[in-house]
Amino acid sequence: MNKKLVFVLIIGLIAFAIWYFCIDTLTLSDLVENDISSDASILINLFDFNTKLTRYDIYRLKSKTQKWEKD
Repeated sequence: MNKKLVFVLIIGLIAFAIWYFCIDTLTLSDLVENDISSDASILINLFDFNTKLTRYDIYRLKSKTQKWEKD
């Protein structure tokens, strides 16, 4: 019984991690840095929409920026 509980918890954690990094999409306010002016934050909150980008997409883009900056 104890092994089944541990197995279910591990599968649950793996499923949550996949959902969090690969399926859950980010909004515009999630992508924007927190150190912006109050006027910009008002506009961002007004036009906050789903960007259809996941955390994995952002990770892939950040990993490629060094190559793009070299060229």
